[in-house]
Amino acid sequence: MFLADYHLHTLDNSFDGRYPMVQMAAAAASRGITQLCFTDHVDIDRSWDGGVRFDKWCFIMYEPMREEFLETKKLPGLPELRLGMELGAANHYPDFAATLTAKPGLDFVIGSVHNLRGQTDFAFLPYDDPAAFPALLETYAGEILEVAETRLCDVIGHIGYPQRYMAQHGHDVSGLFPEDLYRPVFCRLAELGIGIEVNTSGLRDVIGHTLPPLSLLQLYRRCGGEIITCGSDAHRTEDAGCGICEAYDLLRQAGFRYVTTFRGRTPEFRKLD
Repeated sequence: MFLADYHLHTLDNSFDGRYPMVQMAAAAASRGITQLCFTDHVDIDRSWDGGVRFDKWCFIMYEPMREEFLETKKLPGLPELRLGMELGAANHYPDFAATLTAKPGLDFVIGSVHNLRGQTDFAFLPYDDPAAFPALLETYAGEILEVAETRLCDVIGHIGYPQRYMAQHGHDVSGLFPEDLYRPVFCRLAELGIGIEVNTSGLRDVIGHTLPPLSLLQLYRRCGGEIITCGSDAHRTEDAGCGICEAYDLLRQAGFRYVTTFRGRTPEFRKLD
């Protein structure tokens, strides 16, 4: 059975990675993953903690990462490997982001909104006023559209990222995935040929479902969306490849017949078994 995990982080290439590429790949293989793409963090806006400070990866880490990737590819018994990045805040500094996505050898780029302009990561915001959540999510959806309009990414990552932290703070988020908010986002993504991912990290979290949930996967499909990847968002070996089978089941329920992989930034469609 073909299973692809298109969202993993590694020790030397992501600030929150815990294990090197070879160990992450071996762990994914043990869970039946046949193709995986490393997508280490490239977050280019840290304006909230003392001015703009581009991630060190942007300047010095790409070549060592690519060398580790090429060495890992030579090893037997691992899934087929692809090289990508998780690009944060491309809409804040699009010219600089464009230089990063032009790096040689990239197969895939996730565009993620981890923080709004001038704000810290959603993980560190206070969530003590539920009345403020709709406005926050409207701004979040607007920044997703901005990322898409840069046309620098292949898919949008973990849609519902703020809701994850709202749930962790004890709030009921079941009503915070309104179709009216996300319909224009998904319609525009479909027009641009930019996909979304089914991020399975929520299955391991208190939120209890993928990001985005099934209702939004169905909406994306109704809006004409076809490009869709699945990713564990693993930072540890125990999470590599986790939830991918469940994500494939959700794709089938949402009406998809194919899952998307990438080679050289070009989508490839693999029929769901």
